[in-house]
Amino acid sequence: MHSLLLPMVMLCTHKHALGACTPHSIDAAKFIADHVERVLAGLLPTEAEPRRAIRPIKSR
Repeated sequence: MHSLLLPMVMLCTHKHALGACTPHSIDAAKFIADHVERVLAGLLPTEAEPRRAIRPIKSR
């Protein structure tokens, strides 16, 4: 859950802490759209990656 929300916190922190001191600004809409795309793409299985067989746990 932290990895989903932390980029939003970073965006707010950058805006209020560094935004007043530097002409560089982050496009918030693009930043959030890029983050959502990376999260969704990271959760999808890739075709090139073969599925690993699940091995049963051996009991002693």
